[in-house]
Amino acid sequence: MAVYCADVGSVSAKNFGWAGPLTRGSERPRSDIEELVRCVSSELGIGTKVALGFECPLFVPLRDNPSELTKARVGESQAWSAAAGATSLATGLVQTAWVLRRILEATPVPPPLFLSWTRFNDAPSGLLLWEAFVTGKAKTGSHEGDAAMAAHTFVESLPDPPSRSIVREPDVFSLVAAAALSVAWPTAQTLINEPCIVLSADPTAVTWHSPP
Repeated sequence: MAVYCADVGSVSAKNFGWAGPLTRGSERPRSDIEELVRCVSSELGIGTKVALGFECPLFVPLRDNPSELTKARVGESQAWSAAAGATSLATGLVQTAWVLRRILEATPVPPPLFLSWTRFNDAPSGLLLWEAFVTGKAKTGSHEGDAAMAAHTFVESLPDPPSRSIVREPDVFSLVAAAALSVAWPTAQTLINEPCIVLSADPTAVTWHSPP
């Protein structure tokens, strides 16, 4: 399995960064979004399973009480609709759709798409989408560094990433599944109400540090 993560942000302003592939080593972080697509597509094309994270909200809660619709997801202290969360959500929504469309175009046979670790882990191939959360002392000072910090956190969570997931919401609207559905990814519609793993980057749990 190869692990990648992208820290979303304006490509034109050079605020997009990514890192991968990772197993239990390290890889130089990078910033070219098209190179990310090429690398992930190449991995999937030879049958490698890929876990691809994005540092932005990938799902929002669906609640019966309308006054709670925009409040924090269970496990988080800040509302997903607050300034920082809403900005990264909007940016991530278009960038995840762009990345998924390009991956789909580059792979002759669309790989299975997963939000569930259990299904992904049991499958012989496929693409797992997961959410990264990098804040506080986990921030490295660069978008590429934040992506690498998050990717290493995923690796360190193996073999059971769901046990480290910080958000527990029973009823959700998956934004990343909607992005996949918008680019006609097969079976994306079956994921529309499924949450994904959310990992909070922990600098004490990883051995990687941002290069000078």
